[in-house]
Amino acid sequence: MDRFNAVLELTEITYQQSTGKVKKTDYLRMQLYVSFIQSMYADFQYRNVLAHAALANDMGMDHDTVVMISDPDIPYTPSNISYEQMLTNTYEFNPDWKLLEVGLKAAEAKIAEAKSGYFPIIAMTGQLIHIDNDYNKGILSTRNQDQWQIGVHINMPVFKGFRTKNDVRWARERFKKLKQQQFLLEKGLALKLKDAFMKLQRAQKQVAILKQAIQTSASYRKLTIASYQEGMVEADEVIEAQVLESLSLGQYYKACFDHALSLLSINHIIGKQFNL
Repeated sequence: MDRFNAVLELTEITYQQSTGKVKKTDYLRMQLYVSFIQSMYADFQYRNVLAHAALANDMGMDHDTVVMISDPDIPYTPSNISYEQMLTNTYEFNPDWKLLEVGLKAAEAKIAEAKSGYFPIIAMTGQLIHIDNDYNKGILSTRNQDQWQIGVHINMPVFKGFRTKNDVRWARERFKKLKQQQFLLEKGLALKLKDAFMKLQRAQKQVAILKQAIQTSASYRKLTIASYQEGMVEADEVIEAQVLESLSLGQYYKACFDHALSLLSINHIIGKQFNL
């Protein structure tokens, strides 16, 4: 915004000097452009204040709490990890995947438990008894003070109304259902990770391209303003140069933000913080 105001002041000074390099139409056109940009800047200021208030509210603070960003620069470090490695980490650490694996193991155990209904239950029991008492007459004779018992219990299923068969069928169907859910989750995680990975790659390419675009647009702006002072270019070209530089910077910061957001999405899908 300061740059646009500076160009407007330059146009006004040049016009008032009546050198003929700047016409009144140029001056009025510049005023109109700057007015439009000031209006957009006011909207950006409103959005900035609203975003800070929303951030304070999400952190449990009062809406009028002043939130200061500790680092105004968006961190950017290119990622070199492959999609295959990310996918391997996902199936190793994703909490939903691990929970489903535990569920499948439990379902397999349920099948084995249901099948046990076809077989008899055999239990062997043993017991040792010692009575410590100085009195050794009657039922507390020396012979009765030390006893042991061994027993065998057999529970043989004869007829359960096909309950065991249906229990096995139910356990198997539940296992099949979990396997289908695992298949869908596997494809879903791979698709979500692929989308986040492609966005990450796109952001990295954009950052590399826009770094060069920022340098080019800055040089173009300086050259255009110098030419404008000499009356070699029109006011439209000065505004265009300013806008192009602002757009380059805006797109660069957006690409850095998209890169950081993609990294966050990938770590969320994997289920663990990685330095990608």
